[in-house]
Formats: sequence, C-alpha cells, structure tokens
Amino acid sequence: MNESPATSLPYGARRLMQDAVTSHQNGDYERAGAAYQRLNDEYPGFADAWHFHGLLRHQLGESERALELLQGAQALAPRNVAFLLNFGRVLREQGDLSRSLNCLSQAHDIDPDHAQCLVMLVETLLKLDQGGEAVEEIERHLGWAGDNWHLWMLLGECREQGGDRPGALLAFAEAARLAPPGEVKPRLRRGEAALKTGDRDTARRDFERSLAIRPDSPGARLDLAMMASQAGDFETCEELCRQVLSDDPDIYSAWTVLATALGKRADETFARELDAAAERAGDDISAWQVHFARGQVWERLGEYDRAFGAYHAANAARSAMRPYSEEAQVTYTRNLIEGLDGDFVARGPAIGVPTARPIFVCGMPRSGTTLVETILGSHPDVAPGGEMRFVHDRLRRRLGVPRLTETGPLLAGMPDAELRALAEDWHRALEDASRGHARVTDKMPGNYCLLGLIDACFPNASIVYVRRDARDNCFSCYATPFAEGHAFAYGLSWIGHYYQLHEALVEHWRRVLGPDRIIEIVYEDLVNDPDGQVRRLLERVGLSWDPRCLEFHREKRTVATASLYQVRQPMYSSSIGRWRRFERHLGPLLDALEGPRPL
Repeated sequence: MNESPATSLPYGARRLMQDAVTSHQNGDYERAGAAYQRLNDEYPGFADAWHFHGLLRHQLGESERALELLQGAQALAPRNVAFLLNFGRVLREQGDLSRSLNCLSQAHDIDPDHAQCLVMLVETLLKLDQGGEAVEEIERHLGWAGDNWHLWMLLGECREQGGDRPGALLAFAEAARLAPPGEVKPRLRRGEAALKTGDRDTARRDFERSLAIRPDSPGARLDLAMMASQAGDFETCEELCRQVLSDDPDIYSAWTVLATALGKRADETFARELDAAAERAGDDISAWQVHFARGQVWERLGEYDRAFGAYHAANAARSAMRPYSEEAQVTYTRNLIEGLDGDFVARGPAIGVPTARPIFVCGMPRSGTTLVETILGSHPDVAPGGEMRFVHDRLRRRLGVPRLTETGPLLAGMPDAELRALAEDWHRALEDASRGHARVTDKMPGNYCLLGLIDACFPNASIVYVRRDARDNCFSCYATPFAEGHAFAYGLSWIGHYYQLHEALVEHWRRVLGPDRIIEIVYEDLVNDPDGQVRRLLERVGLSWDPRCLEFHREKRTVATASLYQVRQPMYSSSIGRWRRFERHLGPLLDALEGPRPL
C-alpha cells in the first residue's frame, strides 16, 4: 500500500535509498542518516525516505525528530498500513498512548484483517484501560483463527479489563491449552486471574507448575512472591524477589515487590541499588515501579527531597501513559448526583434485599479503608470480603470504560425489576463471600461513588465511610504504586481536583440518605483513640465487643491491596502529618484543595 513507490524516482534516488537502507541494516547509522536526509531534501515527496529516517532517529533516541519524520511520512502516504503501524508503535514507546491509538485505529480501519495491527491496537487499548472495547473484535478474529493462543491471551486481558472475570479465566485457560508445552505465560495469567477471584489454590498450582516447567521463569517467581507478600510471609517474598533480580536486575516490578517485603528493613544500600536500577532504565516509562520503590525507601530514610524526586518521576511516567480527564470525572460525578437522588433512593422498598449481613467500607483510596476492614475482619462473626468488584464489573460490562460517565443516567433509568435483579445477584455474591459468617465486608474504596445504589439495594446494610486529612490522603495516593486504574493519582493538581469531586459526592449522599445512615470513621481519631473508636465502630455496625479487633495485626489473613504491609503492623501515628515533610513540593495539590470546587 505504499503510495509513493520508489520505482517512480530517478535511478540515482533509488540507488541512494538502497544505500541508506543497507547502511541502516548494517548499523552504519551516520551514513544512513546522511543518505536519508539528502533524500528528504532533494525528493521531499518520497514517503519511504521520511519513514525510514524516522525509524532511524527513534533508534538513536532522537524522539522529537523521529516523530516529525514519521508524521511527515504519514502525511505523504496516509493509507500506508506499515507506516501507521510503525508510527503508532513509536508513539506508544514514547508514552503518547492517545496518538498511538489514533494511528493504530486508522490502520485497523484500512485493513481490519491485519493480525499484527489488531494485536498492537489491542495492546494499546489495554494500556489505556480500554481493553473491554476490543472483546468483540478479538472474538471475530478467533472465529477463523481459534487456535491462536496469543489471541486467546489478549481476549482474556480484554475481558478482565471489561469486568468479565469469569470470561477472562476461561480465555486464559484456552490459551494455556493451546500454547506450546514450554510456554508458561498463559498458565501464569490463568493463575493471576484465579488469584483475583480469590481462588488462591488454583493460582498457586498454576504458578508452581509454571516454575516446574521453566525453573528460570521470573514471572512464576514474582507471582509466588506476591502471594507470599499478601499472606504476610515477607521472608519468602524477599527470597523469591532476590532470585529474580540476581538473574535480571532490570525486572522493574521485582524491585517494587521487594521494597514492600523489606518494609522498615530497607536501608541505604538497598536505596542505592534502586537508584542504580533507575539510572540503567533511563527514560524508559515502564520503569515507574522502580521510581515508586525508590521514593518509599528514601522517605523511610528521611531523605524527603530525594523521595519526592522519585515519586515525581514515577508519576510523570504513569501520567504519560494514562492521563486523567478532569472533564470526564466532573461529568461522572454530576450524573451520579442528578441520577441517584432522593427519588431514586425512595425506590428501595421495591428493589432492596432486606439483609443486614453486608458491611460496606468505602472512602478515598489510601484513606484507611483496609485498616478498618482488617479491624472488622478480626471479629469472629465477620468474613472480610476484600475489594469486591461485583457491581463495578457489571457496570463496566454494560457501559464500557469510556461510557462509565453515564452510570448515573443508566441506573436512574433502570426499571424496578432490573434493579431488583441486580440487587439479588449482588446479594448472592455477598453470600458466597460470607462463607457462613453472620456478616461480610465489601471493602471497595470506590463504593463511595454508589452509596445511593447500595442503600436502595441493601437498606439494612451498614455503610462505613472512612475519612482522612485531605493533604495526607492525597499525598499518599501520589506516593502509591497502584496496580491499575487511579489515573487521577498521577498528578498533584489532578488529585486535588478528584478529591474535591469526591467531597461533593459524599455531601450529596449525606443529604439524600440522612445524617445517620453513613457511619463516618476519621482515620486520625482511630489512630489516636483505637479503643474508643473501635468500640464505637462495632456498636454502630451491630457487632458485640471483641478484643481481637484491637489486635488486628496478629490476624493471619490475605491482604491484596496497597496496604498489605501496613495492616500487619500495630496501629501507628507516623502517617499523620506526613504531607508536611513534602510541603515545599505540594503547591499544585494544596492550590487545588483550597480552590473552588469544580462542580
């Protein structure tokens, strides 16, 4: 599909192009670059020369020049699929995912059956947290390429992002069945998907079997390390991470897991190791995990300026990959406030399930929700359900990520019968998670967005909202390597914007649901008066006093959130006022928090 064929050029130009490409392939980049530049100057309409020159400049790390040349080639040959694919690949490697997606979408529209184009398009959608949009297209390709295990892997990734976790597990299982015997990646992804559904036995079998097949598999060791970390076995976690890094010190995710496992034992020697790993990574945006680990360790060592520099580098990389849309968040919040109003809540008697078993724990991420759930889960009558994604996954499947802003109108427009069915399905998921206990927690921080729906579906359930000093809460978000989502956390002003909208939404729920419906727990009060606040919490949710709730850190349980290390320590106050150590860097955050509300 080349729209400027070399055969239409003079013989001398064709010879010069051949010399340029040969030099390029042989690694003589200076000679190749000079030849490409001469072609650009003397034959400005020759798209191939612009394209290959752009690829050369990208190889040499000249990002801006590379993009300029590749864009020039695309302008000259806008329907050349190969040009679009390479331009999209370079944009993605440089972190410009939105423009990359645009290029790859154009290529896919031109040639819908181009397999490489589909793979690159889907991989970019996954990086943008929009993989759910590609499910139908991958399924179409699997209709005539059903034995392609790579496509089954991508289908699993996309189903998972789209909220279809059972479907993802099936796709990964099919990929594992079709893959060559020595290929462990599909088995690992099946294990990781099982782990996300709480099936730790299946996950462990897959990870251990993968390690038996490939004893040098860093993925299998890292997955087992993460399982050990979640279970509180930090010694095993450290051992496995060290094995991974001894084989390849540039596996970035291993540094993050190891930093968590070491906790307070991380010393300056380890901090220097992290700095060295970050220096080797250069401007590789995928090294964000190393930067977060550096920040955490330097902060523990009291080197706050160094720590902030590392946090800033981590978030700069992540924000380039997944920018936050202030406009979309405003629309989402406004639609919830307008759709889930007093009239919606009044539909509760017609749609609600009259059970008092659930305890919904919610709040801003990093506000203390995991701590509160851990306290409640230490009570013998309570099963800790963790971050139950039932309703959030249902909404993702129904709307798709880009249309989640329409959550309010969707729920408000549902007939009673459909909402009742939703409540009953949700109730069954909670019953399963309770494992026969009288009560069960659903600790999803983002449940604060749906309190009107929760109240209507479960009018007798307890709702616990955890609140923390806004400055500490927001900085903690900025300093946390979230596994997925949370795009707002990658910029200081973005976090302030998001927090302001969060407050507006919680105030709406207080007005609509009444002053006593939501049990508010203030993190600072809990830390400073644990006995009094825990007694108050248990009384409000209808549980008897049990001293084990004050010894929550002794409980042997799995924690799969970013707080997995902290909740295994006795209650401590060092996180209160943490933001002050970084105050000189937090101007954009403080301005956003003190400014007018965006809604």
